[in-house]
Amino acid sequence: MCACFWRGEDRLAKNRETCHKGKVISYHAVSEEWFLLSSLVLPPLEQLIEKEQILELMGLLTERQRDIVILYFYYGETQWEIAKELGITQPQFLRRL
Repeated sequence: MCACFWRGEDRLAKNRETCHKGKVISYHAVSEEWFLLSSLVLPPLEQLIEKEQILELMGLLTERQRDIVILYFYYGETQWEIAKELGITQPQFLRRL
């Protein structure tokens, strides 16, 4: 038998042991999290379409606007960090974003 079968058996045995000790095991939160995760992942075709749309829209921006979008949304830099890096004020940053 494959190793994954034995790992599953080990998990079941540990769960039974925990149950017999009087501890409560709840899988409700875990199952909710997996449900949410599956709803966040787009099917491959939709991912491709979304990527193409983003690239098309990025092509409409000026180079400086693209830099701001990339730094802010992809690298997670703050407005203040980007403004300082580009030599502009934070209000100027907001107008360009």
